Amino acid sequence: MSASLSTALVIGGGIGGWASAAALAPHCDRVLVIERDDLSPQPGRRRGVPQGDHFHVLAAGGRIALEELLPGTSDDLRAKGVPWTDPAQDTAFAWGSGWLPRGPSTMHTLQPSRHLLEWYLRERVSSLPNVEIVPGTRVMGLHLQRGRVAGVDAVVENTGEPVRFAAGLVVDSSGRASQSPSWLTRARFDAPGETVVDAHWGFASTHVTVPDGWDPGCLAMVMAPTLTGDGPSSTRGAAMWLQEDHRLVIAALGAGRDHPPRDPDGFAGFLHSCGAGEMAHLYRRFTRGEPIATWRNAASRRRDFASLERRPEGFVVLGDAVMAVNPLYGQGMATAAMGARLLGETLAERAGTHLLGLAADFQQRLNQLLLPAWQFATSSDFGVPGVEIDGRPQAPSVWAGRTLALAAEDPALSLKLIETLHLVRGMDWLNDDRLRTRVVADWERLGSLSRPGPPLHSRPPATRDSHQNVVFP
Repeated sequence: MSASLSTALVIGGGIGGWASAAALAPHCDRVLVIERDDLSPQPGRRRGVPQGDHFHVLAAGGRIALEELLPGTSDDLRAKGVPWTDPAQDTAFAWGSGWLPRGPSTMHTLQPSRHLLEWYLRERVSSLPNVEIVPGTRVMGLHLQRGRVAGVDAVVENTGEPVRFAAGLVVDSSGRASQSPSWLTRARFDAPGETVVDAHWGFASTHVTVPDGWDPGCLAMVMAPTLTGDGPSSTRGAAMWLQEDHRLVIAALGAGRDHPPRDPDGFAGFLHSCGAGEMAHLYRRFTRGEPIATWRNAASRRRDFASLERRPEGFVVLGDAVMAVNPLYGQGMATAAMGARLLGETLAERAGTHLLGLAADFQQRLNQLLLPAWQFATSSDFGVPGVEIDGRPQAPSVWAGRTLALAAEDPALSLKLIETLHLVRGMDWLNDDRLRTRVVADWERLGSLSRPGPPLHSRPPATRDSHQNVVFP
């Protein structure tokens, strides 16, 4: 297999799909992006992204990856009014029994709506001279020749007309709904093993439009359930996230099957019940009158494409099609972008040689790249009563809760936690013997702490930078 690719094909027009096309473009004569949905010329809802109206953040590691793939992304989005934040300072986090200390860091990230970010990436990628977009077309399976992928078979959604696309490399970035396992099985290759960790989270989100100069003392807030005690706060939480155009996402979070409702009164009552009365007030005061969106497909699922003994050459899988973690932790868009960057790096390393074994090499590297995000999301969800692994109930773990309680008192530990959440630090620090000793020595006290209310309005009034984004002194 030559290292000079004539045509590469990407399945899926989401964040991972556009990032993959950007990563492939320097190495291919032609890149096709096939998307099942029709694509609007403006940012907006898309059928294939049912979670699009919920709160999203581009974690710092993902922003860096997109910036490397498409230089200028950060400045472009800031110019469109997307908040530019230091997540260690501008986001208020409450996990377990306390609020994490806030202070400046070297991290920066963006808070665009999912609709705007996806549209922006599509516009950037489609302007590349060797990228073509094929919307309204559904991939049905892999086309194989002599044990390797030679393209895909698809149908036009509106007419049902079959069509075949030839390609020397096929990238599946079609998200949680990916059919890759069944495609491999039909082609008589191995299907990946799958692990599902389900803490039965549910989310309800809506948007409000806040007035110019509105200042809650932070650009984002996540108040997760305490997972301890008997009150509503043990399973209920809330979040708010400022986006472009003065849009504020307000979300209700429920763990252990305590799901927030979608009717306005029930939504506001849910927020009040967990101590987020200020968010309920914002909703009542500034509501846009749009429906409240709910989302319950929040289980963390990992497919082990790295361990396949038999796989077709020329077929790789990334993004949520490989690993989809609980969206509460805000790592999905970032891991998709980082996986796409890794694909480009893997191709670049093989320039001038051959691509035989590329798929196995890439999936093993991707597995290592994704491991910290998987460990973070699942270890946090293991603290939820009623959590299941592959459908089997598990006794909840309290270790993560004790560690989070300690982080709420230790700024250095808190910063490491936020860096891990934003995918710029691994998980090794959590296995440090000194940290374990501290947690064990203070076990009872850490488990008895209770959380104060949200620290809103705790900062001086906001100023504005040259891009008209809210920033804090």
